Amino acid sequence: YAGVDHLTDDSYQWCQDLLEQEAVAATPGLDFGIEGARSTVRFAYATDLVQLERAIERIARFIQRG
Repeated sequence: YAGVDHLTDDSYQWCQDLLEQEAVAATPGLDFGIEGARSTVRFAYATDLVQLERAIERIARFIQRG
């Protein structure tokens, strides 16, 4: 799990916004029902390195925009 509590208090909306704005899919921790789930997300990285690098750039851009 990646903690996003410094970015949001709603991991579901954060994931929705990331998908809509940067075409990067993440799963909110709420889907897994763990403690502190509202402030965590999960990423799957079952793709090639080039795609992962692009996704990291998009995530960084999304975070920088706030």
